[in-house]
Amino acid sequence: MQAKKALPLIVNSVLKAADPYRLVREAVSRRGSRLRIAGRVYPLDRYSDIWIVGAGKGAARMAAALEEIIGNRLSGGVVVTPYGYRERTSKVTVLEAGHPVPDGAGIAGAKAVENLLRRTERSDLVLVVVSGGGSALLPSPAPGISLRDKRLVTERLLRSGAPIGEINVVRKHLSRIKGGGLLRLTPANVISLILSDVVGDRLDAVASGPTVADPSSFSDAVAILRRRRLWSNCPKGVRRHLRRGVRGAESETVKPGNVRLRRVRNVLIGSNRIVLSAAARAAVLCGFDPVVLTENLSGEARDVAHVF
Repeated sequence: MQAKKALPLIVNSVLKAADPYRLVREAVSRRGSRLRIAGRVYPLDRYSDIWIVGAGKGAARMAAALEEIIGNRLSGGVVVTPYGYRERTSKVTVLEAGHPVPDGAGIAGAKAVENLLRRTERSDLVLVVVSGGGSALLPSPAPGISLRDKRLVTERLLRSGAPIGEINVVRKHLSRIKGGGLLRLTPANVISLILSDVVGDRLDAVASGPTVADPSSFSDAVAILRRRRLWSNCPKGVRRHLRRGVRGAESETVKPGNVRLRRVRNVLIGSNRIVLSAAARAAVLCGFDPVVLTENLSGEARDVAHVF
């Protein structure tokens, strides 16, 4: 088959493989009072209420799929997605906000998620849907830091060419939710369904890991800003907060071994590995002999393109 005809077929195969709705339906199913998630069964009778919260480009489609699967046992939920990414749901409230730079709608969305989680009880089950973009869509600045401060830092890190991992280290240490902080808001059992947009699939980096232990520190965040020559131009509130964190005067992100992690299960349901495999299978059907060069290419597009 000619490449011009094959390319749309391959692209469509990739888009289908990466569909958040489809990936949730593959990972989650319900039979009667038994909910199966990635091979593990959860008896629904064990839980008083079941809630859905989350954020990301795929959050609305993920929530729509879960809503269909869980059906009458779902109590409700709130997810935040970028403008134009809304899906129709009946019990889950879908809010739209700015991405990649957070805005006031994101602040309102984060508060809605926080308020719901604070109402949950130990006997509840919270399903968290996490996908790329979730970090910007759930801005919950630490005390003394404004949304404008966070936007300035995010914009400058983006312009500096900092990779998403570095940006998220800084974001985690300016937030109440990121870096496992969401777990501080609820006593319930938590299961996170995660779509990775991060090279290497580090779960603590996807959407800044709201339910995942964070190995980075305040000192790391300061070092990144200094290395990118941004520290001296950071808003005073940001520098003051990070300095207090380095001194131990602010609470660190949730670290490995924290007792809160005993009641959370983080499940990776999608990554670039899945779409690469789909592209390769489609290319074979089109008569080509494909080779997946790497799953770990990262950097500025104008630079890494030379690799090919």
